Amino acid sequence: MTTVTRSAARRDDAPAVGAARASRAYAPLVGLTSLAILAQSLMAGVFLQSDHRDDHQSWIDAHGIGADVTTLVALASAVVAFRHRTDLVAGSAALFVLLLAETGLGHLINGSIGSSEHPGLTVVHIPLGMALLGLTVWLAVRVASGRRAGNL
Repeated sequence: MTTVTRSAARRDDAPAVGAARASRAYAPLVGLTSLAILAQSLMAGVFLQSDHRDDHQSWIDAHGIGADVTTLVALASAVVAFRHRTDLVAGSAALFVLLLAETGLGHLINGSIGSSEHPGLTVVHIPLGMALLGLTVWLAVRVASGRRAGNL
C-alpha cells in the first residue's frame, strides 16, 4: 500500500514539478529578451546621434541582426508560456507579435524591406521599443511574484 501512495503522490506532484521547470525555462528567456531590447536601445543611441549614416553602418547592421535574434528569443518564451505557463500566454504572445512589428518597422526604416528607406517611422519605432522593454519587465515581475507566492 505504501508503494501505491508514493506513486500517487509523485503523480500529484508532477504538474507542480513541470510548472517549476517551465518557470525556470521561461524566466531566463524573458530576462534575455529584456536585456536584448536594452542592448538594442544602446546600439540605436550610437547611430541616432549622428547625421552621417555611413559612419555607423556597422552599428545599424548589428541593430538589425539584434532585432531578429531578440524576436526569436521572444518566440521561444511564447512557446514555453503556451505549453507551461498559461497565465503568461497573452503577455508573451503580445511581446512576440509587437517585437515582430517592431523588427519590421526597423527594417522598413533602414530600407532592408522594400525599395526605399522610411526614416519617418522612427517616431513609432522608438516609443514601441520602450513599451516592449516595459512589457518584458512586467512579464519578469509576474514570473517572480508567482514564484514567491508558490503559484508556479
